[in-house]
Amino acid sequence: MAIEICFISPYPELTRAIEEILPSLPEKVLLEEGAIEQAEPIIEKVEKQGVEVIITTEGNVRHLRKVFDIPLIAIPVSVFDTVFALNQAKKLFGEPLALFEFRSPNPRFHEIKEVIDVKMEQFVYLNEQDGLAKLKEAQKRGFKAAVSGGVIARMARSQGYPCIPIIPITVGKDAIIKAYSHAKEVAWARQKERRDAFKLKAIVDYSFEGIITVNAQNIITVFNPIAEKILEMKANEVIGKPMDYIVSANRIQPHIIETDKICNFKTKQVLVNKVPIYDHGQIVGSIFAFHEVNRIQSMEEKIRRANHENKLYAIYHFENIIGKSRIFFETIRQAKKYAHTDETVLITGETGTGKELFAQSIHNESSRSSHSFVAVNCAALSPALLESELFGYAEGAFTGAKKGGKKGLFELAHRGSILLDEIGEISLDVQSKLLRVLQQREVMRIGDNKLIPVDVRVISATNRDLLKDVEQGKFRRDLYYRLNILKLIVPPLRERKEDILPLAFYLLRNTTNGESVSLLEETLTEHRDLFEGYEWPGNVRELENLIKRLSVFADPDSTVKSLGNHIKKILTDFKGETKERENGFMQIEVNDGLKKTMERIENQLITEEYVRLKGDKTKLAQRLGIGRTTLWRKLHEAGIEADIKRP
Repeated sequence: MAIEICFISPYPELTRAIEEILPSLPEKVLLEEGAIEQAEPIIEKVEKQGVEVIITTEGNVRHLRKVFDIPLIAIPVSVFDTVFALNQAKKLFGEPLALFEFRSPNPRFHEIKEVIDVKMEQFVYLNEQDGLAKLKEAQKRGFKAAVSGGVIARMARSQGYPCIPIIPITVGKDAIIKAYSHAKEVAWARQKERRDAFKLKAIVDYSFEGIITVNAQNIITVFNPIAEKILEMKANEVIGKPMDYIVSANRIQPHIIETDKICNFKTKQVLVNKVPIYDHGQIVGSIFAFHEVNRIQSMEEKIRRANHENKLYAIYHFENIIGKSRIFFETIRQAKKYAHTDETVLITGETGTGKELFAQSIHNESSRSSHSFVAVNCAALSPALLESELFGYAEGAFTGAKKGGKKGLFELAHRGSILLDEIGEISLDVQSKLLRVLQQREVMRIGDNKLIPVDVRVISATNRDLLKDVEQGKFRRDLYYRLNILKLIVPPLRERKEDILPLAFYLLRNTTNGESVSLLEETLTEHRDLFEGYEWPGNVRELENLIKRLSVFADPDSTVKSLGNHIKKILTDFKGETKERENGFMQIEVNDGLKKTMERIENQLITEEYVRLKGDKTKLAQRLGIGRTTLWRKLHEAGIEADIKRP
């Protein structure tokens, strides 16, 4: 473990006092001896050894602080220590006495002189050379002895001139231990600051944005790897140079907030956001974060293709929502009331409960039903892309922008409704812009300066606790209350168990052909207790998965009993899936030896692949790389199609 603290004593008397205390300290510390200029090489040496803080006398601190940045803690020397040294000098050597002070006179000099009635004069010296000259002057003028710190004491001894050093005798061990405790706090704070700096550097270095910071003089201090890649410059080439070296000042004003500004850097266009950095109300620099416009456009295109968010209508009505439980009936009744207002609605509920079904039904029940319904998954888009999608961009905003610009989703939803799904995932910056739209009913496209009025009913949905996010500073309080005017809580499936069987029948009819529907319905009815006894953490979505899996196993030879066994196995698998795959690995309990465990793993994999291929045994055999006979045996061992005829 590195030694964090070093004592530097300017004279032997203090060195001996510190040596007596060292064994009682909880950690090992260094002890060196040196005063003023002699202490400088000591600090250079111990800094290389990892020392964080120096403890020394006030005289050393006043000198060394002008030379080094390392924290310096002074051992307090009280007025009583000075009085004690003067009295001792008077008794031993007589009067008058010369009191030496480094750089500045002792502010209590006249009080000390009156209290102890000693004839003395104060000598203030600036460095060792000046101190030696003042010492010779005092000796020449007949002063009996010197009273001083360590530097003058050492010189006096070399000149054969009597001297009494001022050491912290009146406070003693407590003064040294107090200085040590203070030094430990400073060392801890310094280490924490360094750790925080390392974390910040890692964040900046591994950010997907180009990041540049400048100081108050607009000099570049940080230039991360993405900035190097985008701007085709090396950090060591630009750090220490003014921001004008990269971009002219008239394009980006220093220390002024700017957002979404398009700038040209050589042959590239970048979207820049810049904010000033404040320290106690004073601007100490600025931070620039930017993306390459071409990359934003490329990402936007990919996400659009992946999400197919071009459907501008709602297909579900309240009649399509299956449920007859009291709690669910009350939820639908409440949602219908909300449909006849224009206030914002916040729909909350666990994943898979059907929040979007309620959003679409509210729209179709409202006076806006003849107009657009636009849904956007806020979690699927980066902040920059989400902003572009929501608010659109103007013509010429960046390279590749469509002629005439592009309407945002708020404009497309004009006079209709917009669903902001996963609203809790949007960034604070987008939250502020969304708040403006809700307050002003106006949007401004990226790269434009015109406000476009919009008439949109906003419905948002989330499975997060937004109020908790508000308390943690992750979500704007003012936006939360704008969105939460009307709140609809969609209950999970486990709280409305009487709805499970009707839902299962509905899903069955929409996923299975007519030949096996009646058998499956009979099976579901017979095993109703299994459904109602399960917790359904995935809600309706998980129930739909079960129905699809069960449909695969239904064939002319199936029975209610065999299908019931499949239901039990599927529910067991569901329970296991919630416990497995932590950190990318399946959690397997080896309770029956390696052979049995491997058989269970093989059966599980075969079952999953069988379901995925919808029972196509030819493809399954090819996928597994085995023959039909071997496949039949393994399906039989896995409990799948146990009654099928052997090929």
